Amino acid sequence: HSLGTGIGMSALHERVKGGGVMPAGVVLEAPFTSLAEEGVSFAWLLPAPLRAWLLRAAQATLAYHMDSSSRISAVAAASPVAILHGVGDLVVPHALGIRLGEVAGVPVTSFERGHSDICVDPGL
Repeated sequence: HSLGTGIGMSALHERVKGGGVMPAGVVLEAPFTSLAEEGVSFAWLLPAPLRAWLLRAAQATLAYHMDSSSRISAVAAASPVAILHGVGDLVVPHALGIRLGEVAGVPVTSFERGHSDICVDPGL
C-alpha cells in the first residue's frame, strides 16, 4: 500500500534481475510512479515549467527514487500485477496510479474511495 508499493517494486525488480522465484501475483494499492513525481503532484497550482523544474530538482537530490515506473514492466512480465486506486485519494493522486498502469499495460481498478479505505470496499 502507498509507500510500500515503491519498496515492493524495488525488491521484486531485484528478484527479477537475479532470476529469483516470483510471487503468483502482485497487488499494488495506491501506488505512485516515483517518489519525485508524488512530491511534485502536490504543487499542481504552480505553472507547468516550475513543476518541471521541481521534478528535475527532486530527481537530482533524492537518495532513493522509488521509481516504480521504470520497474513495473519487468515485474509484470514475470508475475501478474493488479493496481487498485481510489479516485478520491488525496495522498497519492489517482492519476499516478493510472500512469503506472499505462506504463506496463497493467489493469487499474478504480474505487470511489480515498487513500486508506479500499480494503473495506464491498466490490473487492
